[in-house]
Amino acid sequence: LIPVSDDSIETRVVTYLGEMNIQEFWIKNRARPRVVGIKYIGAQDAKLSAEAMEYIRKSEKIVIAPANPISSIGPSLAVPKLRHELSKIRKNVVAISPIEGTQAFSGPAKKYMRGVGLEVSPAGVAQYYSDVIGTFIISNRDYAFSNKIRKLGIDLFLTDITMLTVQQESRLASFVMDI
Repeated sequence: LIPVSDDSIETRVVTYLGEMNIQEFWIKNRARPRVVGIKYIGAQDAKLSAEAMEYIRKSEKIVIAPANPISSIGPSLAVPKLRHELSKIRKNVVAISPIEGTQAFSGPAKKYMRGVGLEVSPAGVAQYYSDVIGTFIISNRDYAFSNKIRKLGIDLFLTDITMLTVQQESRLASFVMDI
């Protein structure tokens, strides 16, 4: 893996109890407080690494994995130069939804998305990524969100995005590469 930046970025969870480091939120507070925001401390001043810039510029396709958009992908996208570079090649950037219906496949995406004011759905994820992705892959069960996503100017593909087995992972990877 190539680092997006060599600079430090700290994810801070803003709750009704106050602001705390993401680890403090999970370990000390057991993720119980209601999330009302997320901050990426240091991201605004972080420099995009030369290696990341080179890979972005040479890539035919960039895939944003179906990870938590707020806590896993968000810190990287908070680096202004990364977001800017991806927006320039938006048609070559594909994302896979980590949400099916209104449920995250795993982890706290639902809690974080609500906390930053996003609809917990593939449409909410698409909105969050709308300036950097040209293509979005959602579950074939989520057709109801299609028009909302297409209105963002994003090409949409529906398929089985479940990845519980190696075979399902391989099938989805092949689907992404064939687009």
